[in-house]
Amino acid sequence: KIALNWGQGMVCLMWIGIVFCQLIVPVLMRSRSLAGFHSLELCVPANLCWFLAFYAVFKANFSILAELTSYPLRRFYGDWWNATTVEQFWRRWNVPVHDFALQHVFYPCKQSLGLSSEASGAVVFVLSALLHELTFAVAFKCPNCYFITVGMVLQVPLVHFSRQLEGTRRGNILVWLNFVLGITLMAQLYFQQWFRCCSREDEVFSSLFTEGIFHLADEDEENIEITTPN
Repeated sequence: KIALNWGQGMVCLMWIGIVFCQLIVPVLMRSRSLAGFHSLELCVPANLCWFLAFYAVFKANFSILAELTSYPLRRFYGDWWNATTVEQFWRRWNVPVHDFALQHVFYPCKQSLGLSSEASGAVVFVLSALLHELTFAVAFKCPNCYFITVGMVLQVPLVHFSRQLEGTRRGNILVWLNFVLGITLMAQLYFQQWFRCCSREDEVFSSLFTEGIFHLADEDEENIEITTPN
């Protein structure tokens, strides 16, 4: 099982690299702003990368860790794709983190600080947003990013709104729209900032792809300058 999960995780990472370099980087090279057309172009590859990363982490990586540590509980995610409220989605998306936040953040806020359930849930969202922000800032080498924090904090009012659609098809559609469009926007914001600020300094990216990509980009700019009339 360990070898199989390791192989599946490596295949997912390989495809993430292929999708990023073949479908995402060219769009970022052409786009200079958060235009709607470029957002639509990134919608499919960005979400594909997210699904591949989800499988690599929650299915492959967590299964390997569970086998090595003999961890008895193997339920790392629920059927988040069937959620009809945003609250259900976040409960089912990452079960270990949800259980940890429930036990060590949500209940202490209610019992020790005397906060309401809504306020305790907001504290969990804000703390989770800050931790996500730190993770993305280190990964993308952009410590001044704030997009994921704003995006996750804005989930709080959406949680209350989606409760009115609980158990309905419209609620599930709302969850999927929030998921797909949210990931597309976050991916474009992060990818663009990383591409502008850090991609030329990334040794791995430079050694594999950057030289050819930026060489083609420079040639295109030269051709445009040559063909532009005075």
